[in-house]
Amino acid sequence: FGDDGQLVPSTSLATAAWTSGGYAGSVEAMARWADGLFAGKLLEPESLDEMTDFRPSTALGDAYGLGLARFEVEGREAWGHLGGMPGFHTDLTHVPEERLTLFAVWNDDLIDQDRIPQTLMKVALDGIG
Repeated sequence: FGDDGQLVPSTSLATAAWTSGGYAGSVEAMARWADGLFAGKLLEPESLDEMTDFRPSTALGDAYGLGLARFEVEGREAWGHLGGMPGFHTDLTHVPEERLTLFAVWNDDLIDQDRIPQTLMKVALDGIG
């Protein structure tokens, strides 16, 4: 906590995880950031184009760009990335067709890492119609 009593993210903890889910922010803040990224509010259009210039890959989906994988969710094209370390997992999924962004975080190693975000996205997409 800072001098004003407000919670201050620990950069040492966030950086210790490196790229394995080592973000600093609330789930809501990360979802809003990602939504802004995909809406073109944070980068020049050319930069977002580079990120979404997907090339064939089997790493996280059927293709990979700059920091983003392309995969399918409920029959729709989706972009995103996942991360994690023992006991902690994150998943970012964006469905461009619906302009829908989901950021999920959970603490559990027993649940299949695809199950939580896929289920949440299915519920969200079903709600859209």
